[in-house]
Amino acid sequence: MLRAASEPPHQPGTPEQGDDRRPLWWYARVVLRHCPEGGRLIEYGCREGGLLEQIADDFEVFGYDEDPILRQRCRAAVPDAVILEEWEAAEPASFDVVVALDCVRPPQLAQRLTRLAEKVAVGGLLFLVAPNPGGLAHWLKGRHQGAADIAHLSRGEWMTLMRKADLKVVDIESDGLWDAPYLPVLPTALQRAMCDVPVAVQAYWPISRSLWPAAAGECLLITARKGS
Repeated sequence: MLRAASEPPHQPGTPEQGDDRRPLWWYARVVLRHCPEGGRLIEYGCREGGLLEQIADDFEVFGYDEDPILRQRCRAAVPDAVILEEWEAAEPASFDVVVALDCVRPPQLAQRLTRLAEKVAVGGLLFLVAPNPGGLAHWLKGRHQGAADIAHLSRGEWMTLMRKADLKVVDIESDGLWDAPYLPVLPTALQRAMCDVPVAVQAYWPISRSLWPAAAGECLLITARKGS
């Protein structure tokens, strides 16, 4: 079972499994909403296994990361996962879900997205998380906030790339405001507490949709289905 269904969410500022991404439990919940029957799931850029650990009870999980040290740590953190040494070792069209969190980098974005899509089975899903440059969070903190080597595209640009990769976008949503501070006039601790209210509600929210509109969050959560 997904841990967030029975436990409070991971607290801000305390990295889990060496991964500094707070909303991992929420990403896992969104994946389960779109694919409740489980199946075979692979994460490209699995880091130290934070997401795979969250979802390993619900899927047959696989992972890959370019960094051999992270692959080793992921194996230790998620012993049930199969961690590949090479991405090409994954058979084409062999996964019900392919996950990519902030790891689709320029240049050649279309080719990189196609490389991910080719591992998705017909009718399967690609779940991609990417910075939302048009969102409220980036407007408050500065439009160029975040890693420069990660693709910062609009919703429309992502949808165009998805279509070229034979993927149909079925949902775009938000992961909320989880990276305070946003306002210089308020104490950081207060801002984090304010942002944690919807996070705490979502931990036990019966409907696994974000309380934040897609335009508000740090990132876009894009779910796309593979065509025939």
